[in-house]
Amino acid sequence: MRQKYIYIILVGLFLIACSIKQIHRTYIGNWFEKSLDFSESIMFHDDNNLFDFILEYKFIGSGGSDFRPKEFIWLRNSNNLFDFFEITKKIGLQRLMSKEQYNRILVEEDYWGNDWKDKSLNMIVDSLILTYNSKKDSGYYYTDFWKRRCSEQNDKIVLQILKQTDSFYNLDKIQFSDKINRNDLYELMLYNVELNETKDSLELRYLTINYFDYLKSNGLEHSSYNLIHETYLNRYVLDKRDSLLRTLNYDTIPEQKYWDTRNNASWIKTYMDNGP
Repeated sequence: MRQKYIYIILVGLFLIACSIKQIHRTYIGNWFEKSLDFSESIMFHDDNNLFDFILEYKFIGSGGSDFRPKEFIWLRNSNNLFDFFEITKKIGLQRLMSKEQYNRILVEEDYWGNDWKDKSLNMIVDSLILTYNSKKDSGYYYTDFWKRRCSEQNDKIVLQILKQTDSFYNLDKIQFSDKINRNDLYELMLYNVELNETKDSLELRYLTINYFDYLKSNGLEHSSYNLIHETYLNRYVLDKRDSLLRTLNYDTIPEQKYWDTRNNASWIKTYMDNGP
């Protein structure tokens, strides 16, 4: 009798399993997103803290080994580096790093490393300028810094940038170019900075919608989607998110294709990995 009941249960489970249709999850995707040549080096950030960025990427010049791939390839080009610095000057260096941060003494040896310990960025920049013409072949940090810049053929523009930075933070003087070569990067960065500076929720709502429209109209629809769905700014447009979404061009795609393409945006990358 017991075996009979077991048999009935197994048959029932089999019939139930056969009656359940296989579920294929689908997502929205296939956003149009033009490529940006600078996106390997520069992209949207949810803060403007250049000070922390510099400290975090202090050792980018040592990349290119088998163990650590080279980073910021676009930005290492002299012309691109010049254009980027002209953009940051036009936006305002003080909006990206305050004078207090520039003169702050770095004391956490384990984090900053011995080369920067008990020094400020002001002192480090000054030392870099003074050691530019040094021919000493050693492991000395500043000499090695310039050896790397020479090998990348961007040493002259880096020296110019350091001198202008020193002049701005210590003398309140800086040179401005009449022309910005990369207006696309300027507009993207300016929106980014304004959003991060703004605290008023109504103003943030206004800027977010404008930024969404700017991204969409400039061929960055994947980034515009990410802006209102995956950054902290989504909270300011929750009531308009669906209507904004309907202004974009997209397809319904299989789940696997969504996961394969979710990070294809050029400017605002996907933050969350739990699906849309």
